[in-house]
Amino acid sequence: MYQAIYRKYRPKTFDEVISQSEIVGVLKNQVMNKQLGHAYIFSGTRGTGKTSCAKILARAVNCLNPKDGNPCNECANCKSILNETTMDVVEMDAASNRRIDDIRDLRDKVIYPPALLKYKVYIIDEAHMITNEGFNALLKIMEEPPSHLIFILATTELEKVPQTILSRCQRFDFNRIDRAGISKSIKLITEDLNIKIDDEAIEMIARSADGAMRDAHSILDQVLASSEDHISSDLVSSIIGTVKSDTVFELVENIINENEIESLSTLELIFDSGIDSGEFISSLLEHYRNLLLSKTVPGRLTGYDDESINKYSQQSKKIELSRIVDSIEIILDASSQMRKSELTKIISQITIVKLIEQVDRKNLLSRIEKLEKEISELKKGGRITYVSSDAGENKPTVPSKSENKATLTELKKELIEQETKTEAKTEPKPETIKEAKTDSDSKAETKPTEPSAVEKPEAIVIPELKEDGEKPETKAEALNPTSEELETVIEGWNSFVSTVTKANPFWEFWINDLKPIDVSKNKLTLYLPKDQTIAYKKAESLKDELKEGLNKYYNKNYEIIITTESNLEDKSEEEIDETFQLIVDLFGKDNVEKI
Repeated sequence: MYQAIYRKYRPKTFDEVISQSEIVGVLKNQVMNKQLGHAYIFSGTRGTGKTSCAKILARAVNCLNPKDGNPCNECANCKSILNETTMDVVEMDAASNRRIDDIRDLRDKVIYPPALLKYKVYIIDEAHMITNEGFNALLKIMEEPPSHLIFILATTELEKVPQTILSRCQRFDFNRIDRAGISKSIKLITEDLNIKIDDEAIEMIARSADGAMRDAHSILDQVLASSEDHISSDLVSSIIGTVKSDTVFELVENIINENEIESLSTLELIFDSGIDSGEFISSLLEHYRNLLLSKTVPGRLTGYDDESINKYSQQSKKIELSRIVDSIEIILDASSQMRKSELTKIISQITIVKLIEQVDRKNLLSRIEKLEKEISELKKGGRITYVSSDAGENKPTVPSKSENKATLTELKKELIEQETKTEAKTEPKPETIKEAKTDSDSKAETKPTEPSAVEKPEAIVIPELKEDGEKPETKAEALNPTSEELETVIEGWNSFVSTVTKANPFWEFWINDLKPIDVSKNKLTLYLPKDQTIAYKKAESLKDELKEGLNKYYNKNYEIIITTESNLEDKSEEEIDETFQLIVDLFGKDNVEKI
């Protein structure tokens, strides 16, 4: 009679168990040191080796000739357990023996010593299915069992087992089996069966198993029934409905190149081959996840052959990190929509279009935030003021560069002209004189005559000016008078930032806040706002790398200084105060407003 692969190739020793090295190490030591527990609970998802380890432990504790904690599988005791001819090792299903009467019957039987073996072992699968009353009936015997009795409980839902039971058991949590382990097992089995199998077919089976060895063996059973001596990736894809990795690579390549026609055509071919939308979305999500790992931590991409890892690495270089993250979010959203709708094919097509036409949202938000900060700084510095339009709306106005450049010169010229006209005139015109209120002696005073061509403003807005009257072009320039060398650094700064962030994507989150403000004696000072604490710490920790990249880019040998302080800001304010006082002397304190 044909025996299923998962039964035929079940591990017979602890050393054959895959991906559970910590657990089997403890169990082997307990057997060797004869420090056995009276109750164990094995938890984990399906197909991770819980029942296999329970069977191995049952043989190991009863083996007449154990080898390094493993059963020999050759002695009479081991053979009787393997052939299921002994009554001293009992494997029962809690799903069908869950009632209190079943547990009471079990409790009455376990007190008797074993007939032939050293220990009586009870393996209870799906232990979480036992009723609360059944657990209560089992509680006393688990708390004070006879010396010959060992309980091994296996469950996939540990949270349903009462704490009173858990506290009396040694708990072992079984992990999902990694793809490398599953692939290795499949390769060994096919070699033993003298059957050829493609590497991509092994990868597809391992990916479809999702960490469960039994699922992988069941899929292999199904594939073997459809093939004689060779298993191809096309055969596996047609049987289990998995998208071929080459097809997904081709699709994502078209998405990166923003080719909608080819992308949607490839999607139609996938659907025509019998792949459902859910499996397609899962494969696409897995692909983008691998691109993310390849771009950030290449060493973590495991379970693939060298050729596949190289293909992921090459493709990840063609797409920005932020776009990969946004793509994963789009695919996850599509997966959520599919669970609520029957129009899964349309959702898949829309997802492809979204992946092609997506906007770099994080970069856009970053640019908007940066613009808002600059506008706020302009308001504080007096470079932006709001004026009323004819429609009654307040609109921001920014003095142009030419206006800023001419403002101080014109005001000084106006002062000189006014003084000259005042001395030359014998009698001021009535319309140009503003009469003051008479005092107690009825003595009249007159204000200086204003130029007839210039209307008297309600309030004069003083923009923040540099010494030469120019409006600062950038934040870095606003903090420091320019020099030729500093101007050179500032002109190439954005290009330098773009270059280093391509090589180090994670630098993008802090290097954009750095601004060059001073160059002197081969020392380049970079400014950071005081509130950018995280960016400051990151910049300090990576100062050497930053220095190396910066000197290489500018072909210099600068020492890097990073500061959050700038005395130049105070100097700029002093210059504005002097200009303001000059205008007050010209127009009078009541006619000038500083903002």
